[in-house]
Amino acid sequence: MSTAPEPMIILQARTKGVVGDHHAGLELLQPIVDAGPRSSYALLGCLAETA
Repeated sequence: MSTAPEPMIILQARTKGVVGDHHAGLELLQPIVDAGPRSSYALLGCLAETA
């Protein structure tokens, strides 16, 4: 069972954030966080790599 978030979802959320639509970007990421701590940590790792 993979807990890694879908890379395209993260890319879409980042794109929405860059253009100023923070709410829509967060809505894309919320299901990943809701899935539990493993997927949340994986999401944070992905976001850290892009920072």
